[in-house]
Amino acid sequence: MKPYRKTPRLGRRGSALIASLISVMVVATMGAAILQLNGSLSGRQELGIDTKRALYLAEAGLSEAYIAVAQGKSGAVGTPEVPARFGDGVYWVTAEDFADGRVQLRSTGLCGRGRIAIDMILLRELNPLAALGAFGGADMVLEAGSVVDGYDSRLGPYEEQLDPSIEGYETTGQGGQVTSNGDVSLEGSNTGMLGPESANTRVFGDASPGPLGAVNLGAGTEVTGTTLPLPSLAQVAEIEVPEHASVGSYTHNDPGAPLMLGKRDRHYESLTIGARSKAILVGPVSIVADTFVLESGAELEFDSTQGPVTIFVPAFLNFRPGSILSSVDRDPRRVAILTQATEAVLASEGEFFGMLYAPNAALELPAGLRTYGLSAAERLTLASQAHFSIDRGTLDSVPPGLRSLPAFLSWRLAELPDEPLVRSRLEPLAWLSAQGTTPTPSPDAHLEKYVRIVYRGFDGEAYAYSGLDSAFDWTLVKRPMKALWAEREEDFADWQGFEDYDGADTAAAEGASMF
Repeated sequence: MKPYRKTPRLGRRGSALIASLISVMVVATMGAAILQLNGSLSGRQELGIDTKRALYLAEAGLSEAYIAVAQGKSGAVGTPEVPARFGDGVYWVTAEDFADGRVQLRSTGLCGRGRIAIDMILLRELNPLAALGAFGGADMVLEAGSVVDGYDSRLGPYEEQLDPSIEGYETTGQGGQVTSNGDVSLEGSNTGMLGPESANTRVFGDASPGPLGAVNLGAGTEVTGTTLPLPSLAQVAEIEVPEHASVGSYTHNDPGAPLMLGKRDRHYESLTIGARSKAILVGPVSIVADTFVLESGAELEFDSTQGPVTIFVPAFLNFRPGSILSSVDRDPRRVAILTQATEAVLASEGEFFGMLYAPNAALELPAGLRTYGLSAAERLTLASQAHFSIDRGTLDSVPPGLRSLPAFLSWRLAELPDEPLVRSRLEPLAWLSAQGTTPTPSPDAHLEKYVRIVYRGFDGEAYAYSGLDSAFDWTLVKRPMKALWAEREEDFADWQGFEDYDGADTAAAEGASMF
């Protein structure tokens, strides 16, 4: 008997191999997809990291440019052709100035495949008193019938900005600002009547007390704007009194011949203008008077048509009742009275256009003195019927003697510039190397490499230097008095801007005494 053999069917031959191949192909396809997805995710992650690093580089560029603007430079750092190197990336900053004192800084940062551009708008100089308006550190008091409003001297005279629709007041009806680290108090009048002599107390604008203070409104008084408190205590600026050559004490008692003070800065131990006598301050001039007295009947006139006028009074200010203040050009941006005295009397009549700053004293502005500009004191009082007009035009006008840093206005991401380095997707350092370009180290990338400076040394003497910034020993400077920057030394055509320092010649390295 023959054994039974099962004969395989020809149609099923090799089916297991085909199934295995299909399985392998599916797994391989899935593996390739996973690898591609992983590669894509890794690429995106690397791009995200590069973009974040580029953002940090652009912000570093803005920080470097901000310091440059604070030093008086343009703010430009590096160029697209020769950028500044910082770490594993590069950046450059362009600067564009506007007529109103603003500067636009655009920083472009590149790292790996990351590219970012950031715009920042700065105000080159910000008057530290401008945001305070009329400021009383401990408290601010507006006595019955006093008025605070505002205007902008850059737009024209105050009279051209009046609002005739407001009855009972000659006012612009807006722009006022009174602030305090304590309380703001408006005292009401007894009559409640309208009219120039009996109108009630008004602030045509904002009144802001300190964080723990309050606005106290008397009967019939009004604040047309906000009365929200300050978010934090306002910080008063320090006064830096210049070190002018001393001329001793002087009393002017000659009604027939005005005392002309101008062109040359002076330091008086005491300065007194006698009754019926007149002194005229002609800018540009800076006067230091440890004690400054205006007798009753004396007149002090400010002429700032050719330059700013600044008075520093370290010890005692006494403008007695019956003394007169007057101004030639009526521009509050160019006149300032700064006193460190703990006792200050300002009882003059007339008109004052300028900045009054007495951070250590109680100061009262009398009704007979029409005031335009800014004022700040430890305790500030507007006497009954006084009228004070805040000048918004002083925002970018910083008087000598007050420290100021550029003010930040806005920040935003910007469109990338159309430059070959930006368009290239190569790593920026590799692209620059291929072009034969070596980026500049960040500290040396400022376009201004030459400085002309007048400074006060630690020995009290005044010195001047002109030359490479890198060749100057900045540890010699106790206080800079004037500085100009340029890309090339030949850009210093003359000693322009340094006339107040006797036209001294610059020294090559160590500096030379100027006086």
